[in-house]
Amino acid sequence: MAHTGQRDPWERLPGETARQYECFCAYRDMRYLEKPKKPGGVVRPDFTVRRSIRGLAEQMGVTRKSLEPMSAKFDWVARAEEYDSYILDCVAAQNTAQIVKMHEKHAAIAEQMLRKATGRLLTIPDADIDANAVVRMVDIGVKVERLSRGEPTENRTVTHGGALEVENTQRADLSALSDEELNQLAGLLEKSSPG
Repeated sequence: MAHTGQRDPWERLPGETARQYECFCAYRDMRYLEKPKKPGGVVRPDFTVRRSIRGLAEQMGVTRKSLEPMSAKFDWVARAEEYDSYILDCVAAQNTAQIVKMHEKHAAIAEQMLRKATGRLLTIPDADIDANAVVRMVDIGVKVERLSRGEPTENRTVTHGGALEVENTQRADLSALSDEELNQLAGLLEKSSPG
């Protein structure tokens, strides 16, 4: 059903009485039995629930024959389907916004983990540090940050004419560290490396 002007197809149409529109809304909402969990929330349609004039007539205590002409005249089926599409678009937009928010939160947590791990690495005397634990924290922080930013966290294997090449994609951004701090970190990482 094409949009005419600014009016959405599920809104009250010209020539549709308040009672006719109320009947349409009851038909349209047969798939929306739940209430939103929070204000401004959107409830997904339950596509296992089938809309029907017969079911609506029983629900409203009227005859099916009194609703059928209204349904045909005001194109209830197409309007209700347009409404379902609109609701699904709203649900998708909310999900996308929540996913973006989640990624931002996880990235911020990962940055804090890296900052704390790096700070701790640089302040603990060499003799007192369990380097494996700190390196593990850095490794986890890098992975979480990369995941939060949609980047791969594992090595990628590439073959070129039979030769095997492994590309390490895990990299921490240590650009804010001074040369002295970088040298200390390198020393700690050497201590924790096998062999």
